[in-house]
Amino acid sequence: MKPPKILLTILFILVQFCLTPDIYANNLSVANISLTGKNAASDYVQVQFDLSWENSWRDDVNHDGVWIFIKFRVGAGDWTHATIAATGHSLPGGDSLLVGNTGSTGKGAFIYRAASGSGNVSYSSVQLRWSYGLDGVNDNDLVTVKVFGVEMVYVPRGQFYLGDVNANNAYNNFYTYGTDGPYQVTSESAITVGTSSGNLYYAADVSGGGDQSGPIPVDFPKGYDSFWSMKYEITQGQYTDFLNTLTRSQQNTRTETDVSTDAITNIYVMTNSQTVSQKNNIVCPSSGNGTFYPVTFSCSTPDYAANYLSADDVAAYLDWAALRPITELEFEKACRGQGAVVQDEFAWGSTTYGEITGFVGTDGSGTETKSPTTGTVNLNFVAGNISGPVRVGIFAASANGGSYTRENAGASYWGIMELSGNVSEMTVTVGTSYGRGFAGEPGDGALDGNGDANSTSWSVYAYGNRGGAYNYASNSSISVAEVSSRADAAYGVGSGNSTRDVGYGGRGGR
Repeated sequence: MKPPKILLTILFILVQFCLTPDIYANNLSVANISLTGKNAASDYVQVQFDLSWENSWRDDVNHDGVWIFIKFRVGAGDWTHATIAATGHSLPGGDSLLVGNTGSTGKGAFIYRAASGSGNVSYSSVQLRWSYGLDGVNDNDLVTVKVFGVEMVYVPRGQFYLGDVNANNAYNNFYTYGTDGPYQVTSESAITVGTSSGNLYYAADVSGGGDQSGPIPVDFPKGYDSFWSMKYEITQGQYTDFLNTLTRSQQNTRTETDVSTDAITNIYVMTNSQTVSQKNNIVCPSSGNGTFYPVTFSCSTPDYAANYLSADDVAAYLDWAALRPITELEFEKACRGQGAVVQDEFAWGSTTYGEITGFVGTDGSGTETKSPTTGTVNLNFVAGNISGPVRVGIFAASANGGSYTRENAGASYWGIMELSGNVSEMTVTVGTSYGRGFAGEPGDGALDGNGDANSTSWSVYAYGNRGGAYNYASNSSISVAEVSSRADAAYGVGSGNSTRDVGYGGRGGR
């Protein structure tokens, strides 16, 4: 059945974003999508939808929000990123909306509280103005629209500390040469790396530490300036949504399984397996009977963090969402905030940790909570406890002993989740000249024809992993989950970014 016709000749289909039904982990919902208020003379239309999420906050320190972006297609054509106008939007309730620009065109919008408060938020009939004429859409075109949302956390401008004391338990951690203490970042000015007193330095005795060279240029995002970070790691549901807006050629690049033939049925495409491996449930029901149309993927566990993601996969997802990779310096600020360093600390600001060993409720249901149910449980780390990633936000989703503390929830200083453990996260390294060339440009919402990020030089920057992952062998390697650990901070350049591993995932920022 064709969708109902409205606004003269612009059509719409109701599309709901793949949701994350977390308890105490924010339950994002985008629903009731429609088009209204078409202005044919000025070539714009209002994209209207309802938006809600749980446990939102704004306080004297920072706030959360949602990054909203829109995809459209004309007829049965390819999905394209919509251009959001600079003005003309409507957000009921007097809260805040900030259009995120790349050059002069808006690629999405942040929606967040304007005043201090906490609790659930719900906005009815939010309207974003889509400048469809700038996207080459004609007044008589038949258009389908999708609205996507990603929960984000605002990290404000300010100084912070990198690293730890020299030769502590973390691998290759940053420190101040000459004093062997943490290094303070006080601006976005270039940072000298070297062996003169006061320089930033790090050891490279573990593979992947980096070249110990510099400087780190002015344009490299150091974390002093404000930025937004994804609240959670990229989920399997989000990655499935991403795959389902790509061409078949792009899908083949962004999965381990080549779906270009008609012999593909019920294949788990990130592992190219007939059975689930390490809890990755992204599946190709069929290849489409040999046609050249894109495959529609599905995922029964959309709340699990996405694993088996290469650095190129993460970069492509972030470019598609008009976000960007975060740097390893921003990663450390995202963890610890602006206070003093606690030696050997995890992302929740202490050395105390407790590993999840099971679940209350059904694993994968989206409502499961962590077990044990007493004591501190804030980390998914050792292989054999949980053979795969857990759902994002699970440690904040159930209090042990009735205490919702930062430590018990596994939350960073700013309220960002699972920065230690679960899946290791791709960051831009300072350990190679390629990484130091990163200038922080956000994605433009489009990929190249092969399915790679097309943002300037993203595909050749050196990436590494921070935060540790669930598949590490034993407690003897627990230090790789510490904030300061750089054991894998500079592991790959160029083709090395295509490696998929059971514990690789990511998150982005803007």
